Amino acid sequence: MTILKRFTRLFKADVHSIIDSLEEPKAVLQQALREMENILASEERLLNESTQKLKQFESNLDKLETSIARTKKQTDLCFNNQKLDLAKRLIRQKLEYETTVEIIKTKQHDLGQEIAMTRERIQEYKETIQQIEVKQKLCDVSDIANEQTTSSTNKGAITEEQVEVAFLEELAKREAASTGQ
Repeated sequence: MTILKRFTRLFKADVHSIIDSLEEPKAVLQQALREMENILASEERLLNESTQKLKQFESNLDKLETSIARTKKQTDLCFNNQKLDLAKRLIRQKLEYETTVEIIKTKQHDLGQEIAMTRERIQEYKETIQQIEVKQKLCDVSDIANEQTTSSTNKGAITEEQVEVAFLEELAKREAASTGQ
């Protein structure tokens, strides 16, 4: 059974090796760059949406604080005029506002942490994109060097026709030399 497993592993390794050699590094880098740029754009949209939510929370908190202050004044007025039933309703309303303020502050805190993490991810993605771009440039430089090497070796490469002509010339020289002796 272990031999079968070893053959299977060897076959898989060979298949992976063939696939790796078929993939063009430049195309793989280009695809990775596109995917990373899409992820970055998505994260930046998320950051913008979260920032807008945070501003909305701040606006809501300001409105609630104003409402709480107004309710306190109205409650004081009711107590001063012996309107206890109305004061009780205003106290309930003030408690609801304060509860809502606490809920919003909790959400605001959580959203602030999410924004910080999103900013960190965006920075990491930007760094990764820069690394991929550097690899692409290296790949381009490598391609140019390979093309120059190929073209210079092609210039120095001797074709079969050249060998055949040189052979015939050498053969003719030797025949002329042997007949001239």
